[in-house]
Formats: sequence, structure tokens, C-alpha cells
Amino acid sequence: MRNRSAIVSAAAALLLTGGLLATVATRTPAAGAPAAPGAPQPAAPRPAEAQPAAPPATPPTHPPSKPPGATRSAAPAAQPTAPPATPPGAPAGGPAGASPGAPAGTAPGGRPAAPPPPQNLQFLPKDIPRPQLIQTMRGFSFALGVRCEFCHVGEHDAPNGREDFAADQKPEKVTARAMLVMTKRLNEELLAKIPNRGTPPVEVTCVTCHHGQPKPQTLSGRLHAAMAAAGVDSAIAEVRHLHDNAEYGWFDLSEWGISEAAREFSTEGKNDEALALLHLNAEYNPQSTAIPAMMAEVQVARGDRAAAIEILHKLLAADPENRRAKRMLEQLEAPPKEGKQ
Repeated sequence: MRNRSAIVSAAAALLLTGGLLATVATRTPAAGAPAAPGAPQPAAPRPAEAQPAAPPATPPTHPPSKPPGATRSAAPAAQPTAPPATPPGAPAGGPAGASPGAPAGTAPGGRPAAPPPPQNLQFLPKDIPRPQLIQTMRGFSFALGVRCEFCHVGEHDAPNGREDFAADQKPEKVTARAMLVMTKRLNEELLAKIPNRGTPPVEVTCVTCHHGQPKPQTLSGRLHAAMAAAGVDSAIAEVRHLHDNAEYGWFDLSEWGISEAAREFSTEGKNDEALALLHLNAEYNPQSTAIPAMMAEVQVARGDRAAAIEILHKLLAADPENRRAKRMLEQLEAPPKEGKQ
């Protein structure tokens, strides 16, 4: 009997000890259980982590990459929650209108918000599709060799530091509208009366006259301006500059184009300037026979017949069948008629 009493007492002690250990286990994390890095250990559970009526043997823990409270849908309002994850491809911060604090420029679902419709369209259709409008503007830009700020109020001109495409502040924009009206009338009214325009019909556009320049100008006009500003050397330097940048297609810098500019100078009595241009043209086109013949004409206009005859003899030595040179030389070497000494 004494042995049985001892056994019963030992069993009771074991049961009591087990109950105490189970109670401690529900309140103390098991040894080695992971904890959030750097997280403080509170003395008592927070309200958001109130103990359920039947606590589990070990409390749930959150891995470091998962913010606390992400799985606690019943947390009190005082407990802050992490913002929702950004959908793939959406701008950082979430879609506009989906949650407070979302960035502007996005629509619900993370899609980019539609840009506002264009304002103050007076010549172009007000319902023009945006891609077509942008391409039309790009066409203007390339035709004139300018950027948007040439006609539109740019960020440096606007009071709020942002481009204002609707403003009519710049006179270039008003001029552009007038040019669009002009080309529309040319194509739809005046050119429409010309037969055999071809298919598709020939039309006048911005590049027809501008050729990549803000102001339409011929080669002769450009050289006249350069010469008026700084003399013939400036005009020659301008031709060299334009020739080096001929890929832009601003002017006709072919042999014929430069010769015609020289002819205009000679017609105006600027024969020295014309000769300077022709010598430069011969530098670019050393095999030409038309340039020496024109030089002889300019020399005659200057009153230097001997220089003209010398040029023509050299030309005929290189091209004996040049009829233009033969005719000019015969006229220059013919004896003067009586009474015309």
C-alpha cells in the first residue's frame, strides 16, 4: 500500500508539472523560434494580438519579409497597415483613384490615365486623333527645322514653368495658322484648276518652301544677306558652310544652283562677287565646262575681253567641240565693224 501511495503521488506531481509547462508554453515563444529582426519584445501582448479563447501550443510568427498585421484582418483601426503591393507594370504607389495617395497620371487598375484633349484648335479639327495631331506637329517641326517652343509657349516662357500648347502668346503661332490657310487654299482652290496634276496630285506643303528653315529663302537671298552684312568673303564662307551641311537639303547647292546665284549677282552689276562664286563652284565641280563659259561671260560684262578670250581658249583645249565656247570666241576675236572701234 505504501508503494502504491508513492506511485500515485508521483503521477500527480507529473501531471501538475505538465500543466504548468503547457501554461508557460502558451505565453513564451519556443526556443529557437524566428522573430522579426530588430523587433522589440513587449512585456504584454498588444491589443491586435489578443489571445484567443483556445490558444494554440505555439503562437504564429511572421517571416521577416511579411509586415506584421498582413494576416490580421480583424486588427483595430489604431493599428497601421502596410500599403498594398504595386501590380506588375503599374507606376509605383498604386493606381490613381484606387487608394488615397496614389500618383496622378494613372487610371484604376494601374493603366496610364488618358491625357486631356487638345485645346484651342482653330484650323485643325477639334476631334483630331491625338496620334495624328502629334505627327502633324512633328511634320511642322521638321519642315522648319525648329522645335515645339518656336510656336508654342515653352517651359521657360510659361509663368508656371510648364509648356502651354493652347496659348496664343507667340506671333509665330498666329503666322503658322495663316500659312496653313494659305496652303489649304493653294491646294484645294488654285492648284485644283491646273490639269494633269498627277496621281497623287502635286501639293504645296510647309517643306515645299521652307526646306528645313524657319524663314523660306533662296540660295541667292541667303548669299545677298551674308554679303550685305560682311562682304563677299562672308558669302563665300556661307556657301562653304552650306555645302558641308548639304544633307539637310536647305538649298540647291548643285553646280546649277550656285551658278544661278552667281548669274543673279552679275545681273545686278556685282560681277566681282559673281566671279568669286564661280571660282568656288569650279572648285566643287572641276570637270564642268559650263562654269568656265559663264566666267567668260562675266569677264565680258566687267569689260575684260582679254581675260574672257583666255578662259575660252583653255576651255576649247579641254573640250574642242564645245559649241558655246566656239561661238563666244568667234564673237570676241572678230574684227570690229567699221564705225565701232
